Amino acid sequence: MNSNNIIIIDNNQFQNLVEEVNFIFNILNNSESVQNKKEDKLLNTKEASTKLKVCSKTVISYIESGQLKAVKYNQGKRGRYKILTSEIERYIKTHRLGY
Repeated sequence: MNSNNIIIIDNNQFQNLVEEVNFIFNILNNSESVQNKKEDKLLNTKEASTKLKVCSKTVISYIESGQLKAVKYNQGKRGRYKILTSEIERYIKTHRLGY
C-alpha cells in the first residue's frame, strides 16, 4: 500500500488504533515500563500548541521537521496530527522550556 491510499475507519477502530499507537510510543520512549507509566492522552495540534505556548502552525513545523513525534491521520489535503502528552513533556524537558 502506498501513501496515497486512504483507509476509512469508524470511531471504534480509530480508538483501538489510538490505544495501539499509545502503546508503541510508550515502548519507543523506553523511559519507564508501560505498566508503570501514567496514561498518555492524544492531543490535537491546537491543544499541543497551548501546552507549548506556541501557535498551531509552529507545532506542525516541529512535527514535520522531526522535533516532535506525532501520528498523522486523514492523509487527505488536510492531514491531522495527534501528539502524546508524554511527547509534549519530553519536548519541553529536552528544550528546557521553563513552563
